[in-house]
Amino acid sequence: MRKFLLLAVLALSAAWSANAQRCTITLNLTSQHSIDTLSPATKSCEIQGITVSGAGIINLEGLSGIDTINGPLYIYQNPSLLSLDGLSGLKNVVGEIDINNNPLITNLNGLSDLTTVGYNVRVVDNKALTTVSALSKLTLIPGFLSIGRNENLLNLTGLENIVEIQGAVALGAIPLVTNFDPLSALTRIGGFLYIGQNAGLTSVTGLRNLRVVNDYINFELNSVLTTLAGLDSLDYTTPSYIKLIDNPLLSFCSVKGICNFMANRTNYLIEGNAQGCNSDNEINTVCASLPVELVSFTGSNNREGNILKWETAQEVNNSGFELQKSRNGKLFDVLAFIPGNGNSKANHQYEYPDIAPYPTTYYRLKQKDEDGTFAYSKIVAVKDNFSQYRVNSDATNIFPNPVKDNLTIKAKNPHQPFNIRNVQGQIVKSGKYVPSEPVDVSKINNGLHFVTVGSETFEILINN
Repeated sequence: MRKFLLLAVLALSAAWSANAQRCTITLNLTSQHSIDTLSPATKSCEIQGITVSGAGIINLEGLSGIDTINGPLYIYQNPSLLSLDGLSGLKNVVGEIDINNNPLITNLNGLSDLTTVGYNVRVVDNKALTTVSALSKLTLIPGFLSIGRNENLLNLTGLENIVEIQGAVALGAIPLVTNFDPLSALTRIGGFLYIGQNAGLTSVTGLRNLRVVNDYINFELNSVLTTLAGLDSLDYTTPSYIKLIDNPLLSFCSVKGICNFMANRTNYLIEGNAQGCNSDNEINTVCASLPVELVSFTGSNNREGNILKWETAQEVNNSGFELQKSRNGKLFDVLAFIPGNGNSKANHQYEYPDIAPYPTTYYRLKQKDEDGTFAYSKIVAVKDNFSQYRVNSDATNIFPNPVKDNLTIKAKNPHQPFNIRNVQGQIVKSGKYVPSEPVDVSKINNGLHFVTVGSETFEILINN
């Protein structure tokens, strides 16, 4: 009998233990005390959701050790909250994430281990927030992405790995963000795309791989945006509606994705922009005048520098391409002019090396027609990952720059070849060894040139 009772007690104990392990709970935390007094047993339950909202909440350290939330995470209206660091270790949120109206947090670092989210991601009205870099492990957002009214947010770094957003995307009222480059992996948006009220936005080239937007597209009230270069890959059959309004400096909208949409659809609104993009007639006129169908324009980096490649499907009266480069994507210099193929319905491939890239170089093509008309391509950004193999500024010194008449080359190792090339890549001066005397450049045409000494390359401006 005693043995039977012991077995019964053990069975009940096991059952109670199993029930404890299967406990579920939803946490509604409204004070610092309610966070600090969470027991390990509570945190070991299956947590169906967490809401953090309270005037006296300063930190979330009491939430440490939670790696999964089987529901939503809401952090809102916390005027004293300093950081999200207490959430470090959180890997999965099965529901949505909403972080809004937390005026003192400067980052989302408590979410640095987050790899999956089950629905929306909303980061809105956090006045001191400067970065969303903690979201870098996310690759898919099954709901919408909304980032807005974060007046000190510097950039969108942290979104580099997001390939698909299955809901809408709203990026608005983030005045310090100048570009969307971190979104370059994004290929598909399942809902609408809204980009508005961004006072510092100058470039949307980060959207260059975006192919699908399954609802409307709206660009409005972006006060310094001048071009829509970056929407070239857009499949015109996917948006339901396009609205481009009240962007006072927006003058170039005739990118491939927009041109194709307006040539085949009628549901758009164009007004309040700069000349060239202020009406459907202005956009269609530029679209119709483009004599070259550019299939692709890409750049890559290797030990020798950057390689730019582009392909055309047809060319009509194509004089050629002026390849331009820039340090910031705004001010461009001419790198080279590459002749076109005149009139052709065949595909043509072009390639040109840049042996003196910047840490990040922005490129574009200015396609010139034989009658003088021209059109710009999208902008391509290439990061230099091999500079340490190519350039050692301590080893060689070239001066003056700009140079007139005579160029001096000082190298630690003079027993190496040198050459001077023009922007077409033609060698205009060379030698087996670095000369001990200044090099006479008085008969070389003015303009940008490249000096290669051994494995090092420098840009010089000849100004005779």
